Amino acid sequence: MNQINKNMLNAIDQVIFDKKARFKNDVYEAIGTTRQRVNDIKYNGTNFTIENIDLFCKTYDVQPNYIFGISNEIYSVQNSVQITQ
Repeated sequence: MNQINKNMLNAIDQVIFDKKARFKNDVYEAIGTTRQRVNDIKYNGTNFTIENIDLFCKTYDVQPNYIFGISNEIYSVQNSVQITQ
């Protein structure tokens, strides 16, 4: 699995943890995907689409720079949660 997909999955988990969404299925619906598609991403080498990433970032105020590995901060500065690895 590529780093962009890993970052998306981590960000989805963080959105749930921060109670910006109640369930993963709510996130999947909001970004135009399904649980089956996410399982394909996890296990079969498919990828999130640019549309999925764009909707996710806009809906949950996530920085695209985090998704693409440029920044460690998931949210905008005022709502920042830094992920260290």
